[in-house]
Amino acid sequence: MTDWRPIRRACRLKKKAQHEANKIKLWGLNQEYDSLLGVLLRIKGIIRRRVESREEDHGTGMMKQLEEILRESSGPCVAGRTKEFVESILEQSAGGQRAKRPQKRDPTKFNTELLYA
Repeated sequence: MTDWRPIRRACRLKKKAQHEANKIKLWGLNQEYDSLLGVLLRIKGIIRRRVESREEDHGTGMMKQLEEILRESSGPCVAGRTKEFVESILEQSAGGQRAKRPQKRDPTKFNTELLYA
């Protein structure tokens, strides 16, 4: 007769790991949402000022201002790549537990070399 306890335990642990991964995904997506919302509100303000002032030329062109806003927005890129985001966060947290000094890395960047090593 088969002892089902190890199998049940493995299923419980897998379910727990999926739940934790989902919490990390939600956190990352919320960060990305906040960043994108801030960008949209800044763009809306620029367009509103442009329409209300009715001036043809501002010191900097509208496209330059919009490009600057997009460059400044440095929120995480999570949507569409949640698996990579979760792996990078877990990798960073594991690295932080081993080392005394936290690593200065961008959580949105994923090192693909680790997958093929």
